[in-house]
Amino acid sequence: MSSVHRNQSQFVGMWLDQAGATIVTLEDGHDPVIQQVESNVESHYRLSGGWKSGMQTQDVADAKRVERKRRQQLERYYERLSEVLREATRVLILGPGEAKLHVATKMRHEGLGSKLRATEAADKMTTPRIVAHVRENLVGQGEMAGQSGLLDFDAFCAHFQVNKKSVPYAGKLLNGVSEKAGHINRLISKYAENWRLERMSVIDRNILRLAVYEMYFQNDVPVTVAINEAVEIAKRFSTDESGSFINGILDAMAKEEATGPEKTVKTG
Repeated sequence: MSSVHRNQSQFVGMWLDQAGATIVTLEDGHDPVIQQVESNVESHYRLSGGWKSGMQTQDVADAKRVERKRRQQLERYYERLSEVLREATRVLILGPGEAKLHVATKMRHEGLGSKLRATEAADKMTTPRIVAHVRENLVGQGEMAGQSGLLDFDAFCAHFQVNKKSVPYAGKLLNGVSEKAGHINRLISKYAENWRLERMSVIDRNILRLAVYEMYFQNDVPVTVAINEAVEIAKRFSTDESGSFINGILDAMAKEEATGPEKTVKTG
């Protein structure tokens, strides 16, 4: 198993079922650390004729023995996963069934509940998708922190190895979006039909905020460029549906709204 540095914040995402787990750890200035953990849990005891009245006593005894051993193996598996999470700063647990709930419960019993960001139902995920989901969670923490989140901008850039030439403009966007947050959020809410801002994914919500800021408050960015860039970012870093979702909101906004109190819509 790859080691991680214990003196830095660790953001951990875990996808698991009863067969095994994929664990992603992100730390400032380091590449993601990926761990694969197999449960080595035996399959359920199966009878060729199924469970029915008149089963042989030995069959019942064997089935109970296998199931008891299986529960013990699962308990050891959940304990191993819980040990991995003890050093984490923030944890996101994903999975399709009950396994994620067992690990979350074990964390709470061990006094680690404050580290748990969320447990989410999720079908089988590729490792890159888990990494992206953990990064989304990390960004979400900064968003929820409000203005204090700006203090982590340098650390964020270092962690994700942002191109140094892009940092000044990224900082300008971050400060601008924070300053105009109320105006931007009202516009998004107005044109996001049947979607409350808080129901959107963190990635989609923040792509929209950046695009709206460029459309309304950046004189050197044409509206069409801002929209196209937002759509491409969404296609790359969010879901397959996010590009059209974001395009629909921004396109409707550009057609109906001025780009600022004293400006008209820019068309490119």
